Amino acid sequence: GENQRDISEWASKYKIESEHALQLLSTASLIGGVADDFTKAKESFVKGVQTRDLKLRESFLLRAIQECESSGGAGYFPQAIFELGLLYFRQADFAESAKLLKRLDRDDPIYAESLFYLGLAAYKAGDANEASSAFERLIELAPSAEAVNNAGAALLAKGENEKALQLLRRALANGPNDTFYRFNLGYALWRAGNFAESVQHLRAVTQADPRDGEAQFLLAKALEQLGLQTEAARADNEAKRYLTNYAKWAVAPDRVPTLARFKEE
Repeated sequence: GENQRDISEWASKYKIESEHALQLLSTASLIGGVADDFTKAKESFVKGVQTRDLKLRESFLLRAIQECESSGGAGYFPQAIFELGLLYFRQADFAESAKLLKRLDRDDPIYAESLFYLGLAAYKAGDANEASSAFERLIELAPSAEAVNNAGAALLAKGENEKALQLLRRALANGPNDTFYRFNLGYALWRAGNFAESVQHLRAVTQADPRDGEAQFLLAKALEQLGLQTEAARADNEAKRYLTNYAKWAVAPDRVPTLARFKEE
């Protein structure tokens, strides 16, 4: 159709060979509400997603957003906003990433993916409330095991342990061999004082990876609560070997930071 011919002409003109760039251009040319004459914005966008120079990429994407918004249309350029937000995320500028990704809404073609990275960026920027909100909206649209796990992890960070447990059980049911999910559930149970069930999951995590110092530390504390001192001592010794913060946590276990684990892809 007309759109496909348009994409082919752009691909030829700008020597677009990357399948990723072609996919982005296809999405960009289908944005509703954007003025028809945002040719300069699309040109800047294509240059941005194709260059490997990250400063140039940032510059071109910013320009694409600005050119689109000044083109006279009522819309905006969600794909460019998303790509710039993703760039900032990968550069660990989490606050700026979250600020951009919050601009997208459910009518945008990359909304679900934007929620995933918004949740991660917000959490890394210290905003557990925004992270939780993003992941809860995401699992309404696309309840993958990764999204459900992250929604539960964000609730743990907010201190909403009971709601977190429901989601973390659901994530583990969808991925019973995933030690991320099993760690998070074991950790949530540990925080809830359900040490017997917590131990089952934390044992499995440490068996899969004996070098997991956080899991060894939690396992040791849970085993102590159950009176299993010999096994607790073994886990504690492993925690001493592999946990950098062991001395700090052992002195003040109430100051252990939130240990929830997020899937990042």
